[in-house]
Amino acid sequence: MKKNSLLSIVLSFVIILLSLNPLFSQKLKTDDIPVAVLQSFDYEYFGVKKVVWTLEENQYVASFKSDNMQTKAYFSNTGDWVKSLMTISKKELPYAIIQYVEENFPEMIIAVANIQQKPEERTHYYLEVRPDGVGQKSSQLTFSDQGVLLTRQDPPGFAITEEVKSNVPKEKADDKSSKADKKVAEGKKVSEEISDSSIPPAVLKMLNKKAARRENLKWSRVDSFYVAKCKSQGKENEIYITPQGVWEKTYIILAEEAITGNMQKHLKQFYKGYRFAFAQKEVRADKKDKIYLEIYEKKNWKAKLKTTIIFDKTGKLIKTIDPDYELGATSKKTEDTDLDSYYQKHEKRSDKRDIIRPKDLPDDLQSYVSQNYPSYRYKSCEMEEDEDLGELYKIVIQGSGVDVASEVLYFNKKGQFIRSEKVEETDDVSSDNVSSDDGELSQSKIPESVISTFTSKYPRVIEPTWSKNEDGNYQVKFNSTRGKTMCVYNPEGSLLETYNALSTSNVTPAISSYLKKNAKKAKVIEYYSVRKADRKTYYQVIIQWKKTKETEALWFTNTGKFIE
Repeated sequence: MKKNSLLSIVLSFVIILLSLNPLFSQKLKTDDIPVAVLQSFDYEYFGVKKVVWTLEENQYVASFKSDNMQTKAYFSNTGDWVKSLMTISKKELPYAIIQYVEENFPEMIIAVANIQQKPEERTHYYLEVRPDGVGQKSSQLTFSDQGVLLTRQDPPGFAITEEVKSNVPKEKADDKSSKADKKVAEGKKVSEEISDSSIPPAVLKMLNKKAARRENLKWSRVDSFYVAKCKSQGKENEIYITPQGVWEKTYIILAEEAITGNMQKHLKQFYKGYRFAFAQKEVRADKKDKIYLEIYEKKNWKAKLKTTIIFDKTGKLIKTIDPDYELGATSKKTEDTDLDSYYQKHEKRSDKRDIIRPKDLPDDLQSYVSQNYPSYRYKSCEMEEDEDLGELYKIVIQGSGVDVASEVLYFNKKGQFIRSEKVEETDDVSSDNVSSDDGELSQSKIPESVISTFTSKYPRVIEPTWSKNEDGNYQVKFNSTRGKTMCVYNPEGSLLETYNALSTSNVTPAISSYLKKNAKKAKVIEYYSVRKADRKTYYQVIIQWKKTKETEALWFTNTGKFIE
């Protein structure tokens, strides 16, 4: 009896504590959430469905997964977004943060690691670092998205004992400064070898895409890049990947037999009697691939002086670097001067790659596309020089539907069909002539403020595609947990629009009714929900007119009302 009485008292005491302590969260149903909070959540995290709502310290908290990260979003009872916390693992922290913690908190653990987002503040990392063990107090640290320390708050009496300091591997500041001095003196990037365990998951995922079957893998850091040096498909590779898992470029060692075509013609014409030294191909994300070739000219063989020749992917000469002057010098060899006239004709022809509207194409060409590719639309139209056939029309067309490959068609100037090619991932099919943007851009050409805002919101995105639209804003396309997505940022890094691709079979009844009345002879080929800067959601419908194959973008409110 006494035992039961004691148990009842303990349970009552625990219930009282739980009811009084604001730290314990109260689980809520969706019907219990204010409409303003739900609307604000829908704006910040459009399309998220599996949400658990709780009430913590008078704030409504939504717990869910965003881009495979456990996320908590906090809102006031009036619907104002307060902050968002995204839990990440130690392996996903920028290398600079890991390095700072290891140097300043030796033999301590990272107890908490979050990405924090707040209104009017730049996204940053929040860490709690403490000695291992129960009841230990933590140091609170915040870092910028680049890994720069912003704030540090240590608990009272914090100190690192001399014994701990003595156990830390000794990498002196003098050693670091000497490395930095050497870097400046030599004008080269410092490469730092690192272990496999410190590689972020996003970087490993990208490496698996670029070199699934590899041997002799070694990792290093060059500037901000993770560099994977390995052997893949029988060739030595150096693969450069950003901390966010974005592939930038790959260097591939080439054998002498790989120097063919225009490159071989150039060598035979201007470097008779040369000896091969080294060749390397640079495959780039912006598709501006290059081939670096080093040779010994006949006159320089004994002195072992190398001449460097740089070609583009077609074998066209970009630059020649003689042994007696540096890259960028103003002096020029006779061969270089001769080559100016050699390529002058080619340059003039290349300049003709202007935008050509589909309706200005020859009638025979348009008829061929309509008859043989009725469900396709034009992506780009341009003139291209062929060594054997002269000027040709190069037409890139895209089929409707998800993940339908583009196709490249070639026609002569009369509009007669010549050949077709499937667009592979590595093909140089430029978007320069697509009206929606000015072509793909390398991530290195995107303003840091834009990259910072994007990676903070989507830290786990793999292979985003960047471009610039007609308004001078930056567009990025990628696959997220919500499907195909595109964000638009101004040059200052402010998010203007977010597009989420929807199935064309799920057009809302109101929009479908409008199309039946006003666009009977057109079909829906793309359908998006769009969040704009006014915090409202709209719908964009891309239709294609069956007769002309021309496309048109229509806008609707979130209730399906047409916007003129």
